[in-house]
Amino acid sequence: MRTYANILGLLLLVVLLGCGGAGDRYGSITGMPAAGISPWYKVDMDPTVDLVQPYILVGDTTHYLTEPSYIISGGLHRVIYEIVEYDETGDTILGSTLAMATSADGIEWQPANDGQPVLIPDQPWEGDRVGAPALLAAGGRYLLWYVGGRGAGIGFAESDDGLVWEKSADNPVLVPDQEWEADLVAAPSVFSHHGTYRMFYSGGAVDGTEIAVLAGSAIGFADSPNGLVWTKRDAAGRTSKSDPGEVRPVLTASQPWEGMDEETGLGGVMASPCVRVDHPADRDIFRLYYTGNQVGEPVLIDTAIGYAGSFDGIHWEKLEDAYNPVLNEKFPLTLFGVSQYIVYGESAPSVVKTGNAYRMLFSQTDILGTKQGIALAVNPNVDAL
Repeated sequence: MRTYANILGLLLLVVLLGCGGAGDRYGSITGMPAAGISPWYKVDMDPTVDLVQPYILVGDTTHYLTEPSYIISGGLHRVIYEIVEYDETGDTILGSTLAMATSADGIEWQPANDGQPVLIPDQPWEGDRVGAPALLAAGGRYLLWYVGGRGAGIGFAESDDGLVWEKSADNPVLVPDQEWEADLVAAPSVFSHHGTYRMFYSGGAVDGTEIAVLAGSAIGFADSPNGLVWTKRDAAGRTSKSDPGEVRPVLTASQPWEGMDEETGLGGVMASPCVRVDHPADRDIFRLYYTGNQVGEPVLIDTAIGYAGSFDGIHWEKLEDAYNPVLNEKFPLTLFGVSQYIVYGESAPSVVKTGNAYRMLFSQTDILGTKQGIALAVNPNVDAL
């Protein structure tokens, strides 16, 4: 009987492996599903140019487009994004605002509000910068969480049309008050789940240029009953109410591509999270897409986008290092012997699901400095469009 039991157990293990458990290329020992993970394909908007052109919106030498927040609402694709303004040297950030664009098909986009910003810094705590938005449609209104004051806090605003916003008198609604945050909270991703708002955000000190410093080094979590009053939590059960200042991030750099030093296990960038929830079968699947900083590039040019999955939104499992990041590109040119030295920087992902396919808007910069803007990628393939 024991022999038959062993055979049956072995057969069961084989079946489980085939269903996405241990050994699944894009799965995990917990059976994390593969859909929406990898591979991602950039949509080339101009195949006549050697460099891949996935841009839906393009910046210029003094305006850097980044941190898109992408939703589909009211029959339209909508994206709100940050415009970072630089001086003529391109070295100093003068400030930032938020702008919006819309599209009927997610391919051809038009700037909204006659191309003018939809949110500007006009409250003392915001300083000269508002950015890194998280857009949500709920109850016939648009809700927005955004970063102000160069990481000094996260504010909240509401709108009927996505163009005219009313900021909360309680702003900022989230401030850096945990030791790991190092006086920086940034890039919130917010969604409603079972009547509770959940926020994932980046924080923590990073070395590098000003744009790098504002990215953050790890990802934290908070929840709220109303989107205004937040409680920070971590995987060990600590909360900002019970353990002030001691709540830890839920995700930190742990893979070499994220910039972590393999000898010390320190350093690295994990920033700009985008969290989405699926319910494909009998449980919720939390999907987290994030920016990581590749080794050897201190100015956030050689960045890429990684993936982690969770069944509860607190305990996360990253895709194996062999398959993470899920979106990066080192061969945008077809020049033998040269292509491997030309890199793109992909960052700040925002993902929506349409049917059985996924679309991602993200910020892309090429190392040649020829073009920068908001770009489009799809999963599982371009036919999904």
